[in-house]
Order: sequence, then C-alpha cells, then structure tokens
Amino acid sequence: MKRSTVYLIIIILILGITTIIYLQKSVTNTSKNQYSTKQEQPDNVKAPVIDNWKKYSIERIGLSFSAPSDMTVDEDQSDNNILTFSVQRGVYPNPNYYQLYASLQPTGNMDSDAEGLKSQLLDGSKDTIIGGFQAIQGQYKGERNRYVTFIFTDKGILTLATSQPTPENESITNSILDTFSFTRNGDKSFTSPTTEKAIQAVLAKKYNKQLNEVDVKVTKEVPGFAAGSVLFGQGGVGEGGMWIAVLGNDWEVVWDGNGNVDCDELRQKYGVPDSILKPAFCD
Repeated sequence: MKRSTVYLIIIILILGITTIIYLQKSVTNTSKNQYSTKQEQPDNVKAPVIDNWKKYSIERIGLSFSAPSDMTVDEDQSDNNILTFSVQRGVYPNPNYYQLYASLQPTGNMDSDAEGLKSQLLDGSKDTIIGGFQAIQGQYKGERNRYVTFIFTDKGILTLATSQPTPENESITNSILDTFSFTRNGDKSFTSPTTEKAIQAVLAKKYNKQLNEVDVKVTKEVPGFAAGSVLFGQGGVGEGGMWIAVLGNDWEVVWDGNGNVDCDELRQKYGVPDSILKPAFCD
C-alpha cells in the first residue's frame, strides 16, 4: 500500500474520532443546559387551596354541598321565618380569613327581581346556573364590595356574599358553589307550574301552534332538568309525544317525539341525570 494512502486513512480516522467526541460533548452540554433551565424556572402553579371536603346539608331549603375540611359551617335556627348560614375559616383580619355568608329571602324570582339586583353590582355581572337554579354573580358596588351570588331557588332568593373580595376567595366560593345540589323538602323530584308554561311556549313555537293547542304535562323534574308529555290539538294519531328539557338561561327542549332516545348523547352533551331518563326513556 502506498504511503500516501496510509496517511489518508489515518487522517480520516482522526477526523472521525474528533467528530464523535465533539458530538458527545454537545449532547452532554445540551442536556445540562436543559436541566439547568428547567430547574431555574419559577414555579407559578399554586398548590390547591382545597385538599379535603366535608359534606353538609341545610335541610330547610333542601341544599347539600361540600366545603373544605378546615372550614366550619354554622346555620342560624333561631327564627323559623329567617334562614342564614355561613361557611367560615379563621377570624378577620387574619390572612387566611374566609367567609361565605348566606341568607334566604322567601319571596322574589328571576323575572321580577333580576334587574334590580344587577343594578347593585359592578359592570360584568353574569347569569349562570347553580344547583339547577338560575343565578346571578357579580360584585357589589361601593365600600362593601363583596363578591355576591343570587340563586333563585324554589323557596326564594338565596343570597351568598364572600368576604374578603380577593381573587383567591372568589375561587374558593366558586368551588363550593360547584358542589351545590338542591331538592324540595328532601324529595327526589318536584314539579313547577312555571315549567309547564315554559315548555308549552317552546313546543308551541317549534311546531307553529297556538298555546291553547298545546297541552303539556310535567311527569319528572329535578333542578335543571324536566321531562313529560305533550298533546297537540285534539290528540289524533301522531299528535302527541314525550319531551326532555334542560334549564339554561331558559328552558330548552333537547328531545321530543315518540322515537328512540339517544341516551348517551343526552347524558354526555346535556348532563341529563338518570333520575329523568330512567325508566321512561332509557333502561
């Protein structure tokens, strides 16, 4: 073999070894940099405020809910005509102080009182559903600018005020409100005349009928959901059927007719509970 060829092979080997060493160092440095960067990033994710929950019930209004284990729930039973209760942690002005104070006004409804209540709040109040009932959430104007929630229950307007009005306390309140569940006097279901009228109006509009041509019956109702039957006109063949409705800002009929019911869709898309679906619609 020629000497020049040997030199060429040696040079290629040296270059190859040098390249491999360089690449190994680059990978090592990159890994170190990535690890270093990850370690140096600030941890902006706060630990959950609520770790454990306890269940409570306010039987006078058929309310059940959960609250953090480090809070106490007290109900005022001194007056049968007035209902108040509170969810509280700590004592003001301690840093961990929190209070959700609730009182029930036994009269009033969404239609007659919503605008007046909203006028007491800062711009940005919102309509929502809590425990199956229509509600308004916002923040009071003025010095006592507490976060407030008005829930239009079947027993009147339940007002819940949060102090102090910090974003953290608002988050805690919303977490507690997410667990709210109402029944009427502990019953599993109830019916409301206003529901029949609302469904009657929805179906009359859908099928271009006069109200007096639409006879609606509510056979099942739990907070936020209802089901029943409808009869159109004189009730000939095909002139009636069943319906299922969901309460948002208004009642929405999500299924009606005499055919098969897509139970999975009603459960997943609309959250219709089995207390409505079984046994009349789904097995």
